[in-house]
Amino acid sequence: MLFFILTIFIGKPFINPLTFINTNNSITSMALKFFTFLFVIFSFGLHAQNVGVKTGTPNAVLDVNGSVAIREGTPLSIANGTNNNVAVDSMSYYRLTAPTAAFTITGFTNGLDGRILRLINATNFTMTLKHQNASSTAANRINTGGADFTIAANGVVTLCYNVTLTNWIVVSSQGSPPNVSTIGTGSITDSVLTVNSGVVAKLPPRTLIEAYAWGLSGNTGTTAGTNFLGTTDARDLVVKTNNAESMRVTSAGNVALGATSANTKLDVNGAIALREGTVLTLSNGTNNNVAIGNFSTFRLSGPTAAFSITGFTGGQDGRLLIVINTTNYVATFNDLTTSTAANQISTGGSNIVLGINTSITFQYNSTLQKWVFSSTSGSIGNVGTTNLIIKTVAESVTSSITLQDDNDFFFTVGANENWEIAGLFDVDGSGGDFVCAIQIPSGSLLVYVTNFNNVASGKASSVYMRASDVATPRLQVNSTAGTTGFQVAGILRMGATGGIVKVRWAQNFSNSTPTVMKVNSYIKVTRFQ
Repeated sequence: MLFFILTIFIGKPFINPLTFINTNNSITSMALKFFTFLFVIFSFGLHAQNVGVKTGTPNAVLDVNGSVAIREGTPLSIANGTNNNVAVDSMSYYRLTAPTAAFTITGFTNGLDGRILRLINATNFTMTLKHQNASSTAANRINTGGADFTIAANGVVTLCYNVTLTNWIVVSSQGSPPNVSTIGTGSITDSVLTVNSGVVAKLPPRTLIEAYAWGLSGNTGTTAGTNFLGTTDARDLVVKTNNAESMRVTSAGNVALGATSANTKLDVNGAIALREGTVLTLSNGTNNNVAIGNFSTFRLSGPTAAFSITGFTGGQDGRLLIVINTTNYVATFNDLTTSTAANQISTGGSNIVLGINTSITFQYNSTLQKWVFSSTSGSIGNVGTTNLIIKTVAESVTSSITLQDDNDFFFTVGANENWEIAGLFDVDGSGGDFVCAIQIPSGSLLVYVTNFNNVASGKASSVYMRASDVATPRLQVNSTAGTTGFQVAGILRMGATGGIVKVRWAQNFSNSTPTVMKVNSYIKVTRFQ
């Protein structure tokens, strides 16, 4: 078989290979061809139209049983900025060198169908491959898939030329971000790809947020002190609403509301509202250990007679407690009496009687373990207490002889107390004259009222006012046309029931011209027993 092949190859019978090679130069050339052919025959397996390298039966057009080396061509010297129609020779592997800043490439020459071009960015700067950029010739341009493609320093990119598209196609890269041509809107249920020690995992976004940040829906598995909302350096923490600052926690730990600085632990630039809790329903007589909720302001209701309070529950250091007496009876706050020791009230030594529709404030002290009296808007007060009431807005009555309560002239007194009353009523009675009364809860009243100017003929200049009719003690004191002054002086001796003392007045006879109690009219009451 071999002789047959040789005969066919050289065109004559083969007798002696050495003689054949040494005696005929033309034959020598043919011998080289022959040995080359033998090398191909025995080094490559020919089967159908496939070529195998070091394999007997090739399974592909080229089947290599061993390594393949693609040698590097001469490094491509690239310029800063934009590089168009970059020339490449017959090699497939190049390093890029020379740029001293970021640079771009818009295309390469010598595109052949299926040709592979692998580039190493051997510079210290980012390389950008421009997608279908018109700066290069159409057949030399790059197709990245839709967007410009960046390769970091020392990154690698592989391109393959497609003769149908007449473009260099980016097929793979290393050291570049993903090439995303379309970005959807996404949703909270989407997943995020993560890499942990080389392992790619798909996680819900909330898992990452809760592990490293505060989520909009809150966090689970937190540890107080370890997990916190705030800063780790000497910087203020600012909270905004509607893009405007609402609250600031300063680096010193002070809190400012409505301000950008805080001079105290809580500094409020604006109003403070203490919302009212559930109404406290009490009983007649003594009320011990009155339970209060988690509020600071309460109204009282329930009693049908005078009542007392000896203490409240829920004491916490510094807690404020504001109590408003909205019953029809005076309330007495007893000093250090029958409630549990930690719930008791400390008034400073004497009981405090609170009038109707007035308030009292306490603050709890954890060292004393007591509710300590702070202030009141209407306590009866101890002996020597003086209340001065001045009318700041004029008040009028028109076409009425029915006594009505004055808007300002009322005060609260306790049972068995004695008070001195003094005052001045500046009245314009040019219409229906003036009539007044003082109504008291119980006891006796002796008040001397003097009409010291504009006394008409036949009208009294001074009269006594007594409480012979406890419900509506009444005295008619007439005035002439124009302004009349009434001076008031007397005493009030309360009986067994405390409550509100009221000044009431009306016209002496109905008239469409108003009777007016003028500004700066006043009464002053002082407790003397």
